[in-house]
Amino acid sequence: MNLLQSWADLAIQLLRDYPLTNLPVYLTYTPEPFTPQNLMNMGSSGS
Repeated sequence: MNLLQSWADLAIQLLRDYPLTNLPVYLTYTPEPFTPQNLMNMGSSGS
């Protein structure tokens, strides 16, 4: 699993699901900051 690939997939997914204008709002309501550990947890539990 490539962490950079995870970031790319996440960015694409966010851009698809949330228009760029809504991205700051989405990030504001994100319960925890994005960290490599969180991404790895998301990657292992998601898709």
